[in-house]
Amino acid sequence: MRIPFRVLLGVLVLVFTLCGLGWVSPAFAQGGADSVPGEILVKFKEGSVGAVEARRTQAAMEERRVLQSLGVHVDRHWPEWGVHRARLEDPARLAEVLQNLRARDDVEFAEPNYLRHKLEIVPNDPYYAEQWALEKIGMPKAWSESTGSAGVLLGVVDSGIDLQHEDLAQKIWKNPREVCGNRWDDDGDGFVDNCHGINVITGFGDPIDSDGHGTHIAGTAAAVGNNGRGMAGVDWRARILPMKFLGEGGGNVADFLEAVAFAKARGVRVINMSFGAYSYSEAEKQAIAGAPNILFVAAAGNERYDNDFHPLYPASYDLPNLISVASSNTSDMLSGFSNYGVQTVHVAAPGENILGTLPGNGYHNLTGTSMATALVSGLAALVFSKYPTATPAQVKARILRTVDLSDALQPILTKGRINAYRALSESISGPYVFRIIPQRERVGAQVILRGAGFGYVPGVVIFAGNVTGQVVSWTDEKIIVKVPKGALSGEVFVQTATGTSNGVFFEVSIEFASGLQIVFPEVRAAPSHIPILVVSNFSKEPATAYVQIIEAPNRTRTTMIIQLEGLEKYIEDLSYFYNRRAVQSLTVTCQSFSPVSAAVVSLSPDLSKVVAMPPIIGKAADLGGVSPR
Repeated sequence: MRIPFRVLLGVLVLVFTLCGLGWVSPAFAQGGADSVPGEILVKFKEGSVGAVEARRTQAAMEERRVLQSLGVHVDRHWPEWGVHRARLEDPARLAEVLQNLRARDDVEFAEPNYLRHKLEIVPNDPYYAEQWALEKIGMPKAWSESTGSAGVLLGVVDSGIDLQHEDLAQKIWKNPREVCGNRWDDDGDGFVDNCHGINVITGFGDPIDSDGHGTHIAGTAAAVGNNGRGMAGVDWRARILPMKFLGEGGGNVADFLEAVAFAKARGVRVINMSFGAYSYSEAEKQAIAGAPNILFVAAAGNERYDNDFHPLYPASYDLPNLISVASSNTSDMLSGFSNYGVQTVHVAAPGENILGTLPGNGYHNLTGTSMATALVSGLAALVFSKYPTATPAQVKARILRTVDLSDALQPILTKGRINAYRALSESISGPYVFRIIPQRERVGAQVILRGAGFGYVPGVVIFAGNVTGQVVSWTDEKIIVKVPKGALSGEVFVQTATGTSNGVFFEVSIEFASGLQIVFPEVRAAPSHIPILVVSNFSKEPATAYVQIIEAPNRTRTTMIIQLEGLEKYIEDLSYFYNRRAVQSLTVTCQSFSPVSAAVVSLSPDLSKVVAMPPIIGKAADLGGVSPR
């Protein structure tokens, strides 16, 4: 029905008149779920009701009387802001009181005491309560930032995916150029009937899951959320591109290259790689490096190996568009099976008893770095949805720089577990240093700074003592620099055109032209025993010994310089270090360029006998054949 113009004009005049009078709807004014019932916040204008600086207290009292005359009792007054928190005798009069106050010339503002809510979204999926990992990484708050975007394509290179699963079907990629079921390669891409993905093993478009691994990965990363069914993935809206690569005997590099080429052509932003082996492939590395617009997320491995020394691939390729993922548990500790590496494994994510989808509308918990990787892949897709113009390196930096730190995750680069909310919400800019490797080195030696945002135009590396190191090589994530002469132990910073990084502690080691170093690599003491360090000068000449005590696991160092007279012995009680922590292990080193020996022993409580001696590693040089004892 058409409304006559004059009637419509009258309605508009009435609306604007009410707005001009400061009218608010009773439901909104009274607040309901949006404000504290019957409470308002009021501020009078400066200089009104006698509110001058010299009479601030008196002014507040007069303002209180004004409010009381309107049936409003003041519960709290903040002089620094001039704001009153007030309570109405009759909460039903809230709209009327607000209107009266706003109509006064001496009132700056009057408003309900609005409520503020946690920015969290808890999905209604029935199995969500079993998904401990999503709570751990902060997903309820993260979903208030983004629940994903259909414009982001997530590639799952794995054992295939159940295309009909209730929590996945609506998200599976559809090929608009392929006619399904005609057994013909309509789009000429080399795959027949690849309507919803590819099978690089057979060359057809049948990425049907053969064992459930790929379906589980897809659900963990990107199952539909808040649909009242099954579980919630990290990203609720990203589309999923299934690429079947793993068969009964695993997969091979050539088939992986085929999958990457297909993904590049389809605009994939993230590829999940929950597979690996301990054989380096230059072809595999170049394929990943040759897809710079894709962020590859790789499982670190499940053999408890140090990938710095026994690298698993593809996780250990040193590339700016690759994240290597370890597994952590409910206590933010490294899982007992997880591989690690301070240079090659970047971040941890929950990987124990992780709920995922299984073929046939099933759901099940699985454990491994594969599951941890799926969580990071889902997070990467979510970050791309909020920051669509970001590069893979920028998304990687955002994920790595916003981790929750844990002392138990020291063996990985960032020392932390992913935090999805922080990755989506925090401001990230300038250079950032995760580690300097090694943390202790002599002047002139080369050290590695691992971080993010260094850029590709070299800046400067500033050591304590305000001296700069000679840069050997510089990339966005890795700097190799020489420790400069004049450097002191202290914080090291990276300075670029975009700013100055955080500081990381570095210790300049003492270098001897000749001498002896004795190392006790692991010193432990039972609660009833007394650990003792004994340093002996078996020369008749005065000597100096440099002792370092390194505490595990935080690597805190205590340095002692011990002056010894000829044939003198020095004894130090180490109980203090053990009393500070319930479980403690020490590394003790003793260096000297004089004939000095050292011993660490544990004594019985009555000091009557030696009950333990740790192993010794000794290095003698230019001391006439003298060896440590």
